[in-house]
Amino acid sequence: MIVEVFYLGHDNSIDLLLKSNNSVVDLSPVTKMELEIKGVTTLSTEDYPGLIQWAGSLERGRVVIDLNRYTGTLPTGRFIARLIVYDPSHPHGIVWGEFVLYIRD
Repeated sequence: MIVEVFYLGHDNSIDLLLKSNNSVVDLSPVTKMELEIKGVTTLSTEDYPGLIQWAGSLERGRVVIDLNRYTGTLPTGRFIARLIVYDPSHPHGIVWGEFVLYIRD
């Protein structure tokens, strides 16, 4: 399982490259993404624009998560997080995968 570390109050981000069958995925049809931090919260790009970026100047398949754009309080610790991707063909979302997320001061 992938391990990511995020430092609160700093300019760190979580950078992912989404692939399917070893090929980078075209994210242009994506309408929203959610980051579910199990036992804590689910953060949606509908509520927090810019929290998860996947288009524009980013390379194909690249996802950048900036938890500093969340206005609530996140606890420090070790969590399981999952990325959920939505597009017109998948209105209920595709769980792209889970990863270990350490949130630190």
